[in-house]
Amino acid sequence: MHGGTLIASDNFATDRYLIELSASPPSQISKENTTSSTDQNLSSSSYNFEYISFTDLMLDCNYKGGGIAVINTLRVSIDNCYIVHFMSEGIRVECGHETLTRTNKGIIVSGQANLLSGVHCYNKATGFGGTGIYLKLAGLTQTRIVNSYLDYTGIVAEDPGVANGVNIVDNIFAGSGNGIDIVQLDGPFGDVDQILIDRNSVKGMNAKVVIESSVATPTSVYVMVDQGFGG
Repeated sequence: MHGGTLIASDNFATDRYLIELSASPPSQISKENTTSSTDQNLSSSSYNFEYISFTDLMLDCNYKGGGIAVINTLRVSIDNCYIVHFMSEGIRVECGHETLTRTNKGIIVSGQANLLSGVHCYNKATGFGGTGIYLKLAGLTQTRIVNSYLDYTGIVAEDPGVANGVNIVDNIFAGSGNGIDIVQLDGPFGDVDQILIDRNSVKGMNAKVVIESSVATPTSVYVMVDQGFGG
């Protein structure tokens, strides 16, 4: 699917997405799908969709639901999509494997082996409760975030107990000079290995360079921008 504009109507459902690549409505998918282990997901061959691409799309959610939902798919590409006015997520990736997104805004990912590149997030600011990129899945998810720009919003990587194979490189972080680190850690991790945070451009925040291997450190990893509401 490529080229064109979709605008949600005034009575568009708040729990749906303008584009849904899913066997059933995302709102009906059980929480068990998002919390299954990496090994279980990788061993499954029952993907609903495979080799599908979305390019050069303008999606206006009209302050109703979300933009694109990609559920239990394999090798889906979302490239150069401009998504605005969403109330849930701009892009929701759940279960599945190998989803490639580039130049998009407002993303939640709960699948494995994904690449987020060239993402420009200036949705709701972190100070108002917004999140630019939200990684939500336990285990070794092998997600890469590169060449992206987070403008007054940030990245949240939520993982109960494991931080392994996380790369955050070649990104731009912009803040208001209130002394907030681009990376903040919260809670105990039982397994930390192969963490790389490097080559990021930082203005108005505290830069961090992290190259970790087998070091016990902090449950959620927060990569945030300074939203200008105090440090």
